[in-house]
Amino acid sequence: MEKREFIDLIKGELEMINSGEHADCTCPVIKCKWHGNCYECVMMHRVHQKHLPNCLKPILDKKVMELAKTLEMHLVSDEEIPDEYWDSVNYLFDSKNDNK
Repeated sequence: MEKREFIDLIKGELEMINSGEHADCTCPVIKCKWHGNCYECVMMHRVHQKHLPNCLKPILDKKVMELAKTLEMHLVSDEEIPDEYWDSVNYLFDSKNDNK
């Protein structure tokens, strides 16, 4: 990234922050003492290191999904193999046992 691009990126982020468009706390735990106070909320979560603030979970979910795809991991149940498929290949295992 060039210096000018970096400066423009920071300017854009400052404009977004100053607009107040994303200022509302998205955490569903409204009665939390730190609701709406991002700095203290994140600090508390960092100290306890048990879980992420709710507002950051969608970001992590997306990153984990991308990483899992890269590692060819499945985050959903594998497709079930029909019994008839197994019936079609069982003879391969049976013939190995016959040779013993």
